[in-house]
Amino acid sequence: MNLIIPPNRNVKNLGEFIDYWQNQYYTYTNVSDSIYNFCITSLKNNTDTHKSICLIGAWKTNSISLYSNPGDIAFSCPCGKKYYFTGMWKSGTSSAHDIWVGLSKDYNRHKSLLSTPHSLISELESKTYNGARSPNTIFGLTYSLTYLHFLDPNGFPIFDKFVFLAVNFINSMETPDIPYKNNKSCRSFDDYIDNYVNKFNIIQKSLGKDNRCVDKALWSFGHYISNSRQIIKPVCCKI
Repeated sequence: MNLIIPPNRNVKNLGEFIDYWQNQYYTYTNVSDSIYNFCITSLKNNTDTHKSICLIGAWKTNSISLYSNPGDIAFSCPCGKKYYFTGMWKSGTSSAHDIWVGLSKDYNRHKSLLSTPHSLISELESKTYNGARSPNTIFGLTYSLTYLHFLDPNGFPIFDKFVFLAVNFINSMETPDIPYKNNKSCRSFDDYIDNYVNKFNIIQKSLGKDNRCVDKALWSFGHYISNSRQIIKPVCCKI
């Protein structure tokens, strides 16, 4: 396995690697995991489903901000800080606003379809919305898999290009160069299961760590090796 860390650090095994990179999570985001936890708990208990699914959409599409914004308040963190919807959270943008809002109406039906996830994903990813550049933009696989994760967080780890990049880097036969570029992608639900979920589960089960811990570590590491590090303003609370 390729377990790369910044200089002057000592990581001896995969467990220490996951611990290290989980702790780097707020280097790359200023959105507290309080939002993630709220959405997971609310959907599990079937409460605040509309608010939670809108938050998931805004969180996934970077349409939420900790700082003062003309938009509506999206979430009040337990620490007292407030998050706002940005100007991207509306129709006609890449946030797919209208689809996320509409998903809450079908939440219970979608939950009942978890036993046949292929058909659910097929339904979700074929949805279209009025994007910034096209009136018929496909909702797509990555957004659909994000929603699927919140329907069943233990069964379907959350997915994006950074975690996929991290898993491919770790499992490379040779140590790749950084910044790491990889043209592989998940083009279907079967690709996601075969090329990401199975590898994620091996890591998670071998360490006995919480899924979210592994996810945050992979996401942080994916940012680091892609050389996409950016300056992030302070987060309200780190959990």
